[in-house]
Amino acid sequence: MSNDKTIPRVLIVDDDPFFRELMTEVFSEWSVDCHQDGQSLQQASSLDYELVMLDIDIGEETVDGYSLCQKIRNICDNTPVLFVSSMADLDSRLKAYGAGGNDYIAKPFNQDELLYKAQSLVRLYRLTQTSAENPQINPASMLDVQREAANLQVVNRFILSAYQCKSFDSLFSIFLHTLRGLNTEGVLHILDRGIKASNAEVSLLEMEILEMADALPRIHSFGHQRAVFNWGHCQLLVRNIGGLIDTLAILMDALESAVAMIENAQKISRQITSIEDCSRNNRQVITNLLEQMGESINDEILTLGLVSSLEPDEEKQLKQVVEQFNTKIGAQLREQEEYNHKLNDTLTEMSTPTEAFAQYLASIECADNEQTDSVELF
Repeated sequence: MSNDKTIPRVLIVDDDPFFRELMTEVFSEWSVDCHQDGQSLQQASSLDYELVMLDIDIGEETVDGYSLCQKIRNICDNTPVLFVSSMADLDSRLKAYGAGGNDYIAKPFNQDELLYKAQSLVRLYRLTQTSAENPQINPASMLDVQREAANLQVVNRFILSAYQCKSFDSLFSIFLHTLRGLNTEGVLHILDRGIKASNAEVSLLEMEILEMADALPRIHSFGHQRAVFNWGHCQLLVRNIGGLIDTLAILMDALESAVAMIENAQKISRQITSIEDCSRNNRQVITNLLEQMGESINDEILTLGLVSSLEPDEEKQLKQVVEQFNTKIGAQLREQEEYNHKLNDTLTEMSTPTEAFAQYLASIECADNEQTDSVELF
């Protein structure tokens, strides 16, 4: 284990080698210990970790993640515990919190969300430890710790909400609402998707600053409590930056992931629409060809000189053969049509937010509209 105190020290307990390897990759820049069972924790009398990540089911009959969490609480009450488990039902979550867990994420997890949750818990743990170890700490410092914890919760809410966004309009709304939750304001530019500000219109000066953002560092502070965040697909111009630089950097990382997720979903939607259109066109082409085939078979037989004319029985038999193939091909076309309907239903489901999320979005937009005025930010 590294002795560098700036590198977070984390313990992962999971009996699944795939997830142990995956989580080690996610936290490749951290100091990581991995175990497939809880024996090391069961026998430990102290902990030298800033975070423990536990699976609930670790393949043992007498020991599970809940009991390991309780053991950790007996050893060190402050060490944060993040449950990472495929048991995502409400009862499992409640038991995890009841055992002393600080947070919970379900498998299969989003890697950015997992990293953010871990970063948040380690940061809060370090702030708490600094306060506890300094007997001369003043009330203002304690207030800073509480404020940091509250800010991390605001960002966490953004991550959970952003993953439910189906459009960039809703993502804009949630992000600007999150800025208000952090007691700041700003102008957000999602490249090729538009620019929106906390306070109604985007001023000419704000537009000019964002146009120059590409030439600036990733984070550039200037003026009186102003800063520009220049990420891959997003740029943020913010005032009242205070001590929010690290928090906003995490927020921008989460925003980048949400933008990529929406773009991928929209790309899939376009592909589904294209497949559906192509299938519909093919169905019409096949139907037309079948009609033409039935009309031209008699003419072709006569043209080839096989017979001078078809007897009524022969013509009837030929029509029956054509109709049999028409019926079989028609059944295949109807099956394709049902497949098209399923694709269309999937497309609708992908682009429609849940009722609960739609209500939440409406509530924050209403609240933000009541606070919005025409004052320029910069």
